[in-house]
Amino acid sequence: MDKTRFNSKIFSSSKHQKKESTKGCPFCSNPGVAVSTVTVKHLVKQNIQIISEINNFLICMNPNCDIVYYCRIPEISFVKNQIRVPVWFKLDADPKYACYCSQVTEQQVLDAVRNHGA
Repeated sequence: MDKTRFNSKIFSSSKHQKKESTKGCPFCSNPGVAVSTVTVKHLVKQNIQIISEINNFLICMNPNCDIVYYCRIPEISFVKNQIRVPVWFKLDADPKYACYCSQVTEQQVLDAVRNHGA
């Protein structure tokens, strides 16, 4: 496998200008939240072997930022359109999943509570 292509960031969107920061999201600089490599591996569309070798992924919690998962060393990022499902807290997520595994949406939960006494 040619790992040289992973020495630079992987992006599908160029509408952001990079903000220099050694911490936080590479675009919006919001602090990231640690997320397991298994989660990233299962939710990224591409089957990229190097994902399995990284154990320090973060998720950008900024609803307005296109970056979802990133890692600072090595520098690698995945944007919303590289993720298999809409990320519930991102601004334009549709549908908003309450449970990704069972594909239960936020609207289904609200309906169950309002109309079925759940």
